[in-house]
Amino acid sequence: MLSEYLEYDRRTQFVAEYLTKVDGAAMHYALEARSPFLDQDLWEFASGLPPAVRLRGGRLKAVLRELARRRIGYRIAAGRKRGFSIPVERWLAGRWLPHVEATLRSSRLAADGWIRSEGLHAELTASVRRGWARHQLWYLYVLESWMRAEQDHQPAPRSARAYQPTP
Repeated sequence: MLSEYLEYDRRTQFVAEYLTKVDGAAMHYALEARSPFLDQDLWEFASGLPPAVRLRGGRLKAVLRELARRRIGYRIAAGRKRGFSIPVERWLAGRWLPHVEATLRSSRLAADGWIRSEGLHAELTASVRRGWARHQLWYLYVLESWMRAEQDHQPAPRSARAYQPTP
């Protein structure tokens, strides 16, 4: 029963839904996406394994986790799924610092009363001293950058004389 369901799932959802979406998104952003575990020979071998081996103790990816434990180590094999991140905390206080300082020096957020410029500059100074920035500074930098980009792309407001309300 499990084998039939997994084969059905592979032919329908994997191919028709997941792979199509990954492929489309990767092509849209000019990225290369690979699905190494979808190799036909590997798929046929794995699908031929008995369910007791594939789901040892009800644990998903039991075979893959066992191979990872033997080759890489227990910590990796037992780990939870997680995404990857970039070290923005260090970059804000390091390699990006000149641009971050220039952007936040005359903050639209502060000018519009959303934040206090003293607190923003104090946090930036503290980040440099620590060698890393809090996520809040990253969020403010992104919001500030977005606000500036939006302002640059806004059409000029119509003058009051050009506006004629419809009766």
